[in-house]
Amino acid sequence: RTAFRKAAWNLHVSLPSFVAFCAVLSFKAFKYLGIEHPEQNVRWVGGTWLQMAGTMAVMAFVDDLVFWSAHAGLHSHPYLFKNIHALHHRYHSPIAPAVFYTHPIDFIASYATEFWLGPLLVYLGVLDVFTVCSYNFAGVAGAVMIHAGCPINIPFTQCDVASFHSFHHKMGDSHYGVWGMVDYLFGTCCDFDRLALKEETMDKYRAERMRQGLVQSDDLIGTKAE
Repeated sequence: RTAFRKAAWNLHVSLPSFVAFCAVLSFKAFKYLGIEHPEQNVRWVGGTWLQMAGTMAVMAFVDDLVFWSAHAGLHSHPYLFKNIHALHHRYHSPIAPAVFYTHPIDFIASYATEFWLGPLLVYLGVLDVFTVCSYNFAGVAGAVMIHAGCPINIPFTQCDVASFHSFHHKMGDSHYGVWGMVDYLFGTCCDFDRLALKEETMDKYRAERMRQGLVQSDDLIGTKAE
């Protein structure tokens, strides 16, 4: 119930407030920079399918970079993690609503690309409206599916983004980005051998506690942390 309340707050209060603030800030910046009519740069669709695929790739990389920067920052500073990001990590193997079960600041940082940088690049003539809307739909739907544990393979690769994010929630480190591109560049990719070792150690620990009668059943790693 708490997860749904937090998700509703972020979707219906935090996000609209953030979008409105960014819209005002962006148009103030346009005016300051002497850009009188930014709406003239808006393109509804790309010129060709190849061009839209290219702009989609640009959007994906920018999203990966922004998300990695914000996410890694929240993990690197103990105060920020404890007071902001730890809320999202209460679920070691999250459920679908957990994608929005975050601190408002965490939520805004996570979706800054989709709902601020994306539209900003549209007004600057870099992206088109169709590409941004398509990416936003795919990004939000994909985030929900990833937190629900649904496998999502990057096209033409064997990379399952859901398994990467599941690793992150279980280990509390690595895979700070969305698609893994920036993680690869900065050397923060997942080490699944380390996860297997941790799970083996936890299995032995739970088995020992069961043998001693300290627990009634095997608590799966996916349950909500206390």
